[in-house]
Amino acid sequence: MISQLSSTRLWGTVALLIAAALLWRALPVDLAFTHGHPWDAIMDWYGARAFWFGKDPYTKSYLNALGHDVFGHPPTTPFWYLWLAPVPRDYLKPIIDYTMLTVLIVQFVLIARELRFPAPLPTAALLFAATLSTTWIQYHLNVAQISEFIAFAYLLAWLFLRRGRDVAAGITLGLACTLKLFPGLLVLLLFATRRYRAFFAAGAAYGSIAVLMTARFGIHSWFEFLREEKYLADVWTAHIQNASLHGIVLRAFVPICIVRNPTIPAATRIATGIAVMLAIAFFLLSRRAAQRAETIDLPFALFATLSAFANPYMFEHYNTLLVLPLLLASVAWWQAVKNGLGRIGALFGGATVLVILWLLSIDGVLKVGYLIARGRTRRIHVLLHLYEVLNWLPAVLIMALLVGLLVWWHRRGGLKLDGLGARC
Repeated sequence: MISQLSSTRLWGTVALLIAAALLWRALPVDLAFTHGHPWDAIMDWYGARAFWFGKDPYTKSYLNALGHDVFGHPPTTPFWYLWLAPVPRDYLKPIIDYTMLTVLIVQFVLIARELRFPAPLPTAALLFAATLSTTWIQYHLNVAQISEFIAFAYLLAWLFLRRGRDVAAGITLGLACTLKLFPGLLVLLLFATRRYRAFFAAGAAYGSIAVLMTARFGIHSWFEFLREEKYLADVWTAHIQNASLHGIVLRAFVPICIVRNPTIPAATRIATGIAVMLAIAFFLLSRRAAQRAETIDLPFALFATLSAFANPYMFEHYNTLLVLPLLLASVAWWQAVKNGLGRIGALFGGATVLVILWLLSIDGVLKVGYLIARGRTRRIHVLLHLYEVLNWLPAVLIMALLVGLLVWWHRRGGLKLDGLGARC
């Protein structure tokens, strides 16, 4: 007991020292990104102001007055910016980014405690510092995105499901859908696992905000939003930074080294078909575990990852949605090792986790640089496609690791993964 306590204290000290060193380097760079133009948040801020003035922000006249072509987000998203409508534009980005950083700290503290990490607070500090050292979190700060808020909603939903609080989980996921629509895949998981109260609670949470915003903007705002989506899809789906399944399939039709092609109906159908087949296969594999609160971890992580990957867009700031699934997969792998996972499986799982961590640490700015310089030399051409693959590989590897762990879980007769800190 004394030895274990000493080891925990030693780890806590080491974790704090490493975290301090990482923050010393990363924090000044990150904080610099909290100032400037709020690229993505500005539209929802405009939408919030339009709400209070009783205008429809999706109309061409309103967008032309703002100097923008499209709005971009569904009519429910500006709801979360209503309290920011009176704030001057220059203060918008710092408020959103500092709120995001606060939520990120809380997220790691909750995860570290829930998964029973040794020295949970120092470990949370290390995870936070390591995340701030990545270029994808800097990207998140630079464009004032909302991916971390969706990731935090996923975390809360997972915590509620582990405790059997299905209705609370449903409400949380329903609210997440008002930010962007792809969390709806997890809402479907609630229905598929016969958590009907949670499913209808999600619908009620989403519907209440949708009705409020629609009453103000008008029903036509939704049709205008859907028309705009075609324009956005043509502009962004084929981009090298888009790590989604739709981006991969579209670039397979027309490689990014040739041209950034608009959407192709055949590519969209293929990507959608693959996404549906993956969702069905993942559910059939994880159904047994997903129906019980004490074994919800791996199915939830699998569908959380798929929800982002199957979305038409998955740029680097979406990596924050991979944090919880990666940590769940890592701890589940360690628990499997302690419960008889073979040597090959142990080595493969450990190597996969290390590769994912390395992929998430790659400088995302390089990918854009090679995109700009594409075709000038053979070396740049090869590196362009290499970075293209490395960009979407983390999500694929996380899902592969989770699938492997679920297969092992079934072979062991449904071994309870108590190493994740599950509650009965």
